[in-house]
Amino acid sequence: MSAKMPDSQIFNPARRQAKRERAMRRGAESFLLRRAALDASERLLDVNRQFEAALFMGLPDFTDALQQALPAQKKPRQLIITDDWPLGDEMPGDLDLIVSGLALQSLDDVQGALKTARQALRPDGLFICSFLGGESLLGLRRACFGADQARYGGIMPRLSPMIDFRQAAGLLQSSGFAQPVVDMDSFIVNYASLKTLVQDLRDIGETNSLAAHEPRFEGKDFIARLSDAYTDRSENGKFLAKFEIVWMTGWAPHQSQQQPLKPGSAKMKLSDALKKIRD
Repeated sequence: MSAKMPDSQIFNPARRQAKRERAMRRGAESFLLRRAALDASERLLDVNRQFEAALFMGLPDFTDALQQALPAQKKPRQLIITDDWPLGDEMPGDLDLIVSGLALQSLDDVQGALKTARQALRPDGLFICSFLGGESLLGLRRACFGADQARYGGIMPRLSPMIDFRQAAGLLQSSGFAQPVVDMDSFIVNYASLKTLVQDLRDIGETNSLAAHEPRFEGKDFIARLSDAYTDRSENGKFLAKFEIVWMTGWAPHQSQQQPLKPGSAKMKLSDALKKIRD
């Protein structure tokens, strides 16, 4: 019998940790983690700065690939690596860089995690974070709904809720970051079998860790039932899976950063400026 989770809790932390540990034991190469790592490295290469003390957060496939992708002159002089988000005061302080790869989406207190990261940064420190969000796995979600409705007459808790683009922007800004930017890497993967899709999710520790999950024996025909209910197919019958990796970028506030103008501080009215351009 599983322990009862608080009503407000979306994820079961013990189950989530078990999924991530299983992914690390498997040691399989994850194209999702490596894609995120290469993207993170390109973002760091665009920043004209030598970082002194950094924290890389994510499963080893992400943190290892990120280190390998960075040239020597861009590697932080001091680097702390953790496979997950440190909790509360476990977050090391006095950092000038934090990079997180596909580890945020299954945390209950996303806002709290972002605030903790912001507080761990030195003034003008950089925060870069990626997570699965938006319309990721929408086809799989619909297939689960259809298969469960046909078998159980209702929907079973299987897939995590997703943070969308607009919510991500609000979370980043309300966590105290300056110059917040949110963008998205959206792509579609063709799968010959849903087993491969499920395996890709296992490799990033993102199978079912919901608090409301009720373990049950699904039978050997579960994947077959899921495949029958999966409607997002290519012309040759392959399963189309959409992924959206949401990226957050923000800076710890510092007086040297460009500040937005206060309302009413403009030296020229917009109408006057437009008139001047036309003249």
